[in-house]
Amino acid sequence: MIEFPITLTSGGSVCLPGHAFALALGYTKNRGVYRLHVDATGEWEGLAIRCFWHVPDGKAPASSLVVDGYVDVPASVTAQPGNGCITFEGSDGTMTVTSADLRYDCGCKGTQNFDICKHFTNIFLNFFTSTLIISHLRYKKNKNTKKREHFMYFLNIICILVV
Repeated sequence: MIEFPITLTSGGSVCLPGHAFALALGYTKNRGVYRLHVDATGEWEGLAIRCFWHVPDGKAPASSLVVDGYVDVPASVTAQPGNGCITFEGSDGTMTVTSADLRYDCGCKGTQNFDICKHFTNIFLNFFTSTLIISHLRYKKNKNTKKREHFMYFLNIICILVV
């Protein structure tokens, strides 16, 4: 079981470790392998917490109860590729607290029939663009004409391969 630690804060925020802003749930064929470890702090402490799974197709969200700080990701969430969100709601019968959205991304169906996953393509293009920008800045700083020629040759080959 793959666990994702989630912290519910008193301000209604949902925090992931590090600088992550969304859960990456892999591919659509992954079912029954993900679980959230929910750490309830502040106003959330002592509340019965339910999470609502808003899937990309816009259907009414399924909900799951957080039990002993854990909740399994339902198969319906990873049944289709795309971006969705999870919201948490806690209540003790007199008070209700609702969280901000926690985004998630479920990748493509794989590479059947040699289709390339859009998620991978976007990641690659972001990496490629960043590399080109950094390389161009280095190119501008380089005073050596021979190195500049080699660099331009290298960039031209990369652009041909990508396009």
